[in-house]
Amino acid sequence: MAPDPVPSWTTTSFKLSPAEGMAPVNTSSFITEVHDREGTYLGAVGLFGAALPSRLVAFLARGDEAALERMAKLTTPGRRSAAVLFADLQASGVLSRRLPSAVYFRLVRTLITAMDSVVVERGGIVGRHAGDGATAFFLSDDLGSPSSAAQAAIEAARGIRDSIQAAGAEVEAETDGLVTAKECTINVGVHWGGSLYMGQLITGGRLEVTALGDAVNECARIQESARDGEILVSKALIENLDAAAPAALGIDPDVLSYVSISQLAHASEKAVRDAGGIAVAAI
Repeated sequence: MAPDPVPSWTTTSFKLSPAEGMAPVNTSSFITEVHDREGTYLGAVGLFGAALPSRLVAFLARGDEAALERMAKLTTPGRRSAAVLFADLQASGVLSRRLPSAVYFRLVRTLITAMDSVVVERGGIVGRHAGDGATAFFLSDDLGSPSSAAQAAIEAARGIRDSIQAAGAEVEAETDGLVTAKECTINVGVHWGGSLYMGQLITGGRLEVTALGDAVNECARIQESARDGEILVSKALIENLDAAAPAALGIDPDVLSYVSISQLAHASEKAVRDAGGIAVAAI
């Protein structure tokens, strides 16, 4: 029998462009020769991976795989239909001034983690965070239909409201009542975007999904007009539900009463200017 061949291998690193328009990223490779038992050369095998130290890979591994896959689909920006969700802590200004910075940071981290978990569980994509607020998108392509996307967004809005109360109670226990669950009131706005321009926003310091379109700005104004734990849902979103979805959600769209943003007592001048004519209902 011929002696085992001495393995030959090489390692190298290079720049790889993962998609058109994206900056090249550092990539590493390990290439080795393959021989049969008689020593005949069969070819070479190459292994390729990100040129990242293990401590950074560990951080990336914390992300939900399915959620990251949904984000990866948006490598090429384009038009998409989706339900849009905005959520924000009502008493953020009061709490940030009253609490020690370390305690307020712990509160925000706990609340954001809870909100993101709900969005991911409902098949959504986590958008940009602004302080103690969050945005999310539920794409028709990901959920299977506009109705499924709208239903997932409503379920997520309710789930966020419940999870925030649980998270608030957790922080209340940890801080001996310095923060109370009652103070952790979250207001949510949900809207429909039939033609959002969506894509990844990747820089040297962040990876996120962003969306542009009137519906995004309108949803922000819907959320700003909600008070005391309200979930305000636009008529445009409700009308994307198919015949079976309302029953699953406990909603009867035929008796749902709408008001325009301009009629809401807490609507700001900006909300009236940007979305005054949008019809919404509290659910």
